[in-house]
Amino acid sequence: MKTIGRAALPALLADATRTTHVLDVRDPEEYLAGHLAGSRMAPGGQLVQGSDNWIAVRGARVVLVDDTGVRARMTGGWLRQLGGWEVYVLTDGLAGPLETGPWQPECPEAAALSPATLSPAELAAALEAGTAQVVQLTRSLDFREGHPPGALWGVRTRLAALRPRLQAGKRIVAVAAEEAIGRLAVPELEALGLGPVALLDGGIAAWKAAGLPLDANRRDPADADCIDVYLRPYDRNDGVEAAMREYLSWEIDLVHEVARDGDARFGQA
Repeated sequence: MKTIGRAALPALLADATRTTHVLDVRDPEEYLAGHLAGSRMAPGGQLVQGSDNWIAVRGARVVLVDDTGVRARMTGGWLRQLGGWEVYVLTDGLAGPLETGPWQPECPEAAALSPATLSPAELAAALEAGTAQVVQLTRSLDFREGHPPGALWGVRTRLAALRPRLQAGKRIVAVAAEEAIGRLAVPELEALGLGPVALLDGGIAAWKAAGLPLDANRRDPADADCIDVYLRPYDRNDGVEAAMREYLSWEIDLVHEVARDGDARFGQA
């Protein structure tokens, strides 16, 4: 397992010929309490099982951060077996100044926008008065679990499809999980020509933190509309048994599939 110190990390990040991902593999609560500036939260077990959620570049460098080195080394061992990445453990990643709170992506296009905003209390009052309507831009599965009453689920590539379901003249409020996504959605919603658009300050996290009501509906959006995620068999509402059998069949044959695929690198650490 390759290791580096914090002093050597800037050189890797400055290398324009390679992509370097800095991932903190501790528990979310530990990350939020204090993490290396610029690192992203990626709990070790989830990172191994869903590496495509965090590592988008083949051949990238992956620098793993934790407090004792144990979790980073264990995670790194599995990532090396998956192949395709150069994996490092940062030995002193938490020694020195730390940031708190969630990771925020750098998005100059979003930062350049200055949309009107509403606080959670202001949005709640507007919904109560019937003067606002919500478009929530989160994962479909997260929308199912909780959204402001009456909200519509949307993804930025398909906002135009919501036009028939939105009321002209009533303010549209974008509620997002990440501020950058919400900012970018505001002008796109304005382009629908239905009326003024605002952004919920703090997004869905602020709404929840304010203790405001949430609706949940396992069938909204419908399975066929959940284009943003892979629906695991138990996420589905219909055809659960068939989906489970299909998954088990794929899993049982996976070793043979890897052997037949000349591009698979599993085990080539």
